[in-house]
Amino acid sequence: MRNMVLGNGAFGAGFDDLGRLVDLWWPGVGGENHLLGSVCQIGLEVDGALFWLDDAFECFQTPLQAGRSALTRWVHGPLGLAMRVEDELLDDGSGFVRRFGVDLAPGSKPGRLLLLHDISLKGSDLSNCVRYEPDGRYLHHFREDRHVGLFLNRSSGGGVEEWTLGRRDEEDGVGLAPKAARGELDRNPVAMGASVSLIAMPLEEVEGDDGRGELHLRFSDDAATLRGYAAEAAANPQAPPVFARAHREDPVRRLAREAPGFILSQQDEGGAIVASTDTDLIATARDSYAWSWPRDGAFAALALDRSGQKDAALRFFEFMARAKHTEGYLHQRYHVRGYEGSTWHQVHDPRSRLRPIQEDETALVLWAFTNSSHRENTALFDDLVRPLANFLVDYRDENTGLPLPSHDLWEERSGVHCFTTAAVIAALAGAAEVATTKNLPEDATRWGEAAAETERALLHHFWHEDLGRYVRTAHPRPDGDLHLDTVVDASLSGLFLFDPERVKNDRVVRTMAAVERELTVKSRVGGVARYAGDPYYARCRNEDDVPGNPWVLCTLWLAEYHILRAQSPQELVRADELLAWAASQAAEGNLLPEQVHPLTGEHLSVRPLTWSHAAFFLAAQARRRRRLEWET
Repeated sequence: MRNMVLGNGAFGAGFDDLGRLVDLWWPGVGGENHLLGSVCQIGLEVDGALFWLDDAFECFQTPLQAGRSALTRWVHGPLGLAMRVEDELLDDGSGFVRRFGVDLAPGSKPGRLLLLHDISLKGSDLSNCVRYEPDGRYLHHFREDRHVGLFLNRSSGGGVEEWTLGRRDEEDGVGLAPKAARGELDRNPVAMGASVSLIAMPLEEVEGDDGRGELHLRFSDDAATLRGYAAEAAANPQAPPVFARAHREDPVRRLAREAPGFILSQQDEGGAIVASTDTDLIATARDSYAWSWPRDGAFAALALDRSGQKDAALRFFEFMARAKHTEGYLHQRYHVRGYEGSTWHQVHDPRSRLRPIQEDETALVLWAFTNSSHRENTALFDDLVRPLANFLVDYRDENTGLPLPSHDLWEERSGVHCFTTAAVIAALAGAAEVATTKNLPEDATRWGEAAAETERALLHHFWHEDLGRYVRTAHPRPDGDLHLDTVVDASLSGLFLFDPERVKNDRVVRTMAAVERELTVKSRVGGVARYAGDPYYARCRNEDDVPGNPWVLCTLWLAEYHILRAQSPQELVRADELLAWAASQAAEGNLLPEQVHPLTGEHLSVRPLTWSHAAFFLAAQARRRRRLEWET
């Protein structure tokens, strides 16, 4: 999992809980990861011994500017060692700068600072090469049209003066670490294959408050550009390291403030918003969350738009407009370049009207767009609103008025889902409003009538009189009847997420009471589960006290419900408890996971999850908006 991520659309970097660099994304975020499965390490040579910054050190990670810069500190109490690195993205999207500082125990003899880079360009260690470039004095990793330059900017001047190059499989598979420990930096000029580089510089150059040392790591698609970067690094004076301590701030306020910056760090320059740049799942599942799901992206784009990052939100909607199917629906997920992603959605009968989709994604993107500041964008009305809205109208059952079956938002089961139906209603209603403002009565009438028909169908088919609440799914039977899936599911929050006025409806109140009663995790960990018996990353089967793993976004949905229900500041107590719980789940770098172990609090699946941060911002903003309503 990741404790810190940086990104600006063109370049991204990820760091694990030991502070090690484990992701390098370029060009864009979520496409090519050039550290897939490998790490870049930092070593300190003190009193003749070499210490890698690993789990023997305490590691403290602090975002300085969310998604743009960060400070990492390592402390080894028994040795009296403290290392500081400030990482800052370069504005041109080519990479980042790492600024170093170290404090040694009195009387210690400083040796060298070692920087090990195990780079696998295009996510593979095949056919890589690294060489020393004497004209510019830097190291050059390359493979095909991917080039990485490692440039030193030092207080003593000059570039890379001490280094060694080799392969990951040297010394019985442990690479250059033994050579570094023996002090054998032989300045060999080139290595190929699974190539690894090691740079050294005198530790005294970065010692104390006056020390200065920078590493510039920059990407290019040609070697000539790197030569220009070398001249640039040599000509520019060093910026002094910040090495500041983050001021204390309320955790909820801090996470809400940083959420837009974090979401931006997960957005590719082409507009795609990546679900998570945590690629650790590749080791076991041979897949990752580094895809753009329309579902996750819709919530994230709405959060960006409401935070003032309107251009970023627009880029996502434009990406969706380009990526849509010719029939007007959206696929399950996309590569950041817009290609359809791998999927497990399928239709068993190719002669049917069904499509291999989860229809909520098409509806959510349309809902988010029609609730954004771009809703009257003429080009996107033609390229996004009209095709998506027409598909949603047509993709309905003529007898029930409900949407046709598709996969649910959790991507686990096919059927007609309450969440999906509510999203379709909100999307069509929003599209009808936009059509009205554009004086397009035919579109407005068609979409508005379809929204009203679908809402009547939801109220009729999903309400269970005996249970006194709504149900999550209706399965069509061959005889035309519907079989109801009555499992209580956090996705029933869709009843109010897309229409806040519904929190006043007694049926919705009774449904959300069941969600809170049956899905609250009653262990010391707390939080809200997706549904009872949830098998995904399941760690406990005690369904009475632990219905499932608590999910951050499910907990935040319940918080938003209580915010919308509150009639005075005193009635925000429960919402504030849930917001505080979600904030308490953030890792040290202020990153939220997808879900949490219900007994230990361990983070499970991926961290960060962009959807969690979007849900946090939207819930916190709803709270702020509610208080402003009372103040006025």
